[in-house]
Amino acid sequence: MRKRWLFLLIIPAVLLFLVSLVVISGGGNDVAFENTLNSYSEAPQAAQPPADLLTNTLDEQQARSTERIILKTATLRMVVDDPAQRASEISIYAESLGGWVVSLNTSQFTNSAGKTDTRATLTVRVPAESLTPTLETLKQEAIQVLSENISGQDVTADYVDLQSRLTNLQAAESQYQTFMEDAANITEITTVYNELIRVRGEIEVIEGQLRYYDESARYSSVSVELYPPDAEVEAADTDTSWHPGDVVDDAIEALGQTLEVLGTIIIWAVVYLLPVVLLFAVPAFIGYRVYRRYYQRS
Repeated sequence: MRKRWLFLLIIPAVLLFLVSLVVISGGGNDVAFENTLNSYSEAPQAAQPPADLLTNTLDEQQARSTERIILKTATLRMVVDDPAQRASEISIYAESLGGWVVSLNTSQFTNSAGKTDTRATLTVRVPAESLTPTLETLKQEAIQVLSENISGQDVTADYVDLQSRLTNLQAAESQYQTFMEDAANITEITTVYNELIRVRGEIEVIEGQLRYYDESARYSSVSVELYPPDAEVEAADTDTSWHPGDVVDDAIEALGQTLEVLGTIIIWAVVYLLPVVLLFAVPAFIGYRVYRRYYQRS
């Protein structure tokens, strides 16, 4: 009899566990899907490039698919005599190479001696093949180079995938245009027209992404921070030695993350799992008691 009672409790528990996995997994997929949508809607717009970059044809984009598409970026932090003047010179130099200024900001601050100084930050685009010579030229006028970083992102796979999607969408658009010509009534015309609008929107989005990749591959981004000689600026930290204090901080952070996970599990168990267990266990217990009394009397 006791085995039968355990059997009645184990089956609902197993079913509950499987249902919980499905619910939690489904919730995770919904969040991932929403994050994907938000990443598209919140993607920052690229700076306006020269007009000739906006006239790239599909043939040029297809030709690029045979080579690696590398997006190169560089950052420089330097001490110079006159940050504002040097920022203006860098802007003119970038434009002389066929590039352009993405952003330029200057700000004033009071140093430790009570003197008002100026610092500047700017981002420019220069031809990718001129990236290394540009960095060398910029560093020649610096009193001190605080830090320098060059990075590259290979987007070849994404580029080829976008081209394939674009080809398929253009074929679908052509087919819908044929359907539009053969439409016999208002309902068919409206349906096909809505599909044409949807496909055309997707085509324009992909074409914009391809233009962005083409622009970023042809013109590298260079971000420069310029400081005056008496500014209190720390150079990049290159110390790789072992620091026990940093290890302690990392351990505390890991402990906090572990406690957060455990707290989440406990909350789920109390708020979700416990009520569902009771939902299965109470009817099972009542059924068992009724079953037992019935057979005891018989």
